[in-house]
Amino acid sequence: MTVNETFVLMLALKAGDRLRYWTVYQACHGERAHGLLVALERHGALEHVRYDHWRITEKGRIAAALAMHKDPKLAEAFS
Repeated sequence: MTVNETFVLMLALKAGDRLRYWTVYQACHGERAHGLLVALERHGALEHVRYDHWRITEKGRIAAALAMHKDPKLAEAFS
């Protein structure tokens, strides 16, 4: 998983059941947002529920937990 994908996954974890495309767009400065969301969906970490509504899956929660365990500073930044 890339740094940008990890960042989007952490945003999804903070958003709970409703991650919006616009949030990712603003955080990632534009055109990469859709590609990151689709890549995470392909990996099974996110699911696209409906228009402008993305949800983190259990696999995504586990990946986020592993990333926070690997890098304690990441856990501090998103706590």
